[in-house]
Amino acid sequence: MFNPNEIPNLSTGSNAESINNPKGDNAMDTNNQDFTDEEQKIIEELNNVRLTSTSNTTPNSPAGEIPAGSYLSSITNAAMSTHQTGGYDIVRMEIEIQAAPYSGYMMNKVYHLKSKKVRDFLKREAKEIGYEVNDRSELSGFCSDVIGTIVFADVLPSDSGNQTVYLKSANTKKAVMPVDPDALWID
Repeated sequence: MFNPNEIPNLSTGSNAESINNPKGDNAMDTNNQDFTDEEQKIIEELNNVRLTSTSNTTPNSPAGEIPAGSYLSSITNAAMSTHQTGGYDIVRMEIEIQAAPYSGYMMNKVYHLKSKKVRDFLKREAKEIGYEVNDRSELSGFCSDVIGTIVFADVLPSDSGNQTVYLKSANTKKAVMPVDPDALWID
């Protein structure tokens, strides 16, 4: 069972530099590409919203990876914490794929909320899946409320082995014409 008080502190330990530093192993490889300063800033911000897998047993897939696609999933856990050295908020979500062939595959989504761009990204994704997050005071309630939410997780693997996930609403909005249920039984 998930306990928000037992979330590993990713800002310490042997992986701290690569996890919390956009220039670490989790960063996009931009060495062989020319980007404007604005594009580079966007890339750095997106490196702060990333997905890492926690499962190494995925059918028909290398360890820890799944193919790009949209997967029916549920948010199984979510918690807010404060970055130990940076002092900014972090929201972590555990997402479990619900449909075959990757049913049971677990993913983590981490939002490092140290810039307006990432905070706005969290607000947009929250709204997409049916929640309003207008300010910091609502983050804790959002983390509690979002657990159990069914979503589509759009997974985009990269060449460097990282995966990015975007959360989308699982609600389908189909126009349904009202019918008389008795009329359906008349031949």
